[in-house]
Amino acid sequence: MLQAMLAREDLVDILVKCITELSVSNKGLVAVAKTRRRSMAEQLAELVPFLADPKAEVRILALQHLSGCCSDPASLQVLRRTDIVPLLVRLIGDVHSIARHSLSCLINLSEDKIMLQAMLAREDLVDILVKCITELSVSNKGFALMYSMLLANLTRDERGARKLLQVGTPIQGLNLLKLTRVFSKDARDQMEAGPGGGSDQSLAWLATVLMNVAQLAEGRTIVMDRNRRMLPDLIQFTSHHNVIIRRGILGMVRNCCFASLEHSYLFSPEVDIVFHTLQALRGPDALSVEDKDGLPAALHETEGHSRETDRQCRKLHLEILVLLTASRQSRETLRLLKVYPIVREFDKALKAEQASAHPAGDPEEDDINDLILKVVEVLINDEAEEDATKTEDTGPKIEEIEEI
Repeated sequence: MLQAMLAREDLVDILVKCITELSVSNKGLVAVAKTRRRSMAEQLAELVPFLADPKAEVRILALQHLSGCCSDPASLQVLRRTDIVPLLVRLIGDVHSIARHSLSCLINLSEDKIMLQAMLAREDLVDILVKCITELSVSNKGFALMYSMLLANLTRDERGARKLLQVGTPIQGLNLLKLTRVFSKDARDQMEAGPGGGSDQSLAWLATVLMNVAQLAEGRTIVMDRNRRMLPDLIQFTSHHNVIIRRGILGMVRNCCFASLEHSYLFSPEVDIVFHTLQALRGPDALSVEDKDGLPAALHETEGHSRETDRQCRKLHLEILVLLTASRQSRETLRLLKVYPIVREFDKALKAEQASAHPAGDPEEDDINDLILKVVEVLINDEAEEDATKTEDTGPKIEEIEEI
C-alpha cells in the first residue's frame, strides 16, 4: 500500500506543503515526507512518534497515513518494533476524528497475534473499553460499534477473556454484568427499530464477547448463574434480525452446553433452549398428530415459521442439540419434546436446498449433514438394547470449541 502511495509523483510535495503549513517546527515530520530515498521501514517507523505530538493536526495527519498500513503484512513487520500500541490507546479518548482513526488502527492491528499480545500486555485497555461502552454519551455513542469490535478481538484470546471476567478478583464478573446490561438494552432497541435501525451505534459485537468468555469455565458459571438471570434475558436474541447477534448468542449457548451438569437449567422454562432451537429449524412442513404430541404448542401450526437461513447459525443450533444428548436423561427429554420430527423435516428441506443450489454437492455442507446424522442416530436409538453393551452413559461429543 505504501509503495502505491510512493508511486505518485505529487504525494511528497502535497505532504510537505500540508505539514509545513501546520508548523515550521515540525521538521521531523517534514523530513519523513521528503525522504523517498530512505527505506519504507524508516519512513513508517518515523511517523509513529507523531501520534504523541501536542498539535491535534499533526496527530491526525500521522494517523491518516498509518491507518492504511495497519493491516498490511509488510507494514506490520515494522510496526511491531514501535510503540504504536500505547500511543494509539492514549488516543482513544482524544477528539472525535482522532479517536475514530485510533480505534480503526487498533481493530486492524488486533488481528495480528503479536500486536494483540502487545495490547493485552496493557493492564488498562480492557477496562478502558468497558468504561467507554458502559458510559456511552452523546459525544462517543457513534463509537459503540468500534468499541465492541475491539473488545471482541481482545477476548478471542484467553488472556483477554480472563481480564474482562476479572478472574481471581473480589469483583469477578462485574464487568461482564455491566456489559450484558447495556448489550441487552441495545439489542432490544434494535429489535424495536427493525433491520437497519441504529446500525452505526450498535453494540452487536458484544454478543461475540459473550461467546468468547463462555469458553472459560468462569465465564460459563457467571452466564449460567440462576440468581443473575443473564441467560433467560439473552436467549431471546437467538432469533434477532442481526446475524452478528444471533451467531454470538448461539455460540455462547453452545459453549454453556459443555457444562453438562447444568443441562437441566437449559431445559428449564426460564431458558427453554430446545424451543428456541426448534423454532429456528422449524419450517412450514405439515406434521402428523403423533409428531406434534409433546412438541411445544407454538410450533404446531405450519404457518408463520421460517427456518434460519444463516449457515453458521444452523450449525450452532445443531451443535447445541448434539451437546444436549450427553446424558440419557437429556436424550429422553429431547425425544419427549419431539426434536426428531423437526430435525427430520429440516434435513429434507436442507437436502432439497443443496440439490438446487449445488447439484454436484457442496463439501462445505458436510459438517451440517454430519451433525444432523449425529442427532438423528442418538434420538432413534433403542437405549434398552444398548444397556447390555454400554458401560458409560455418554452421547456424541463436540470436542473442541471453535472460534467464530
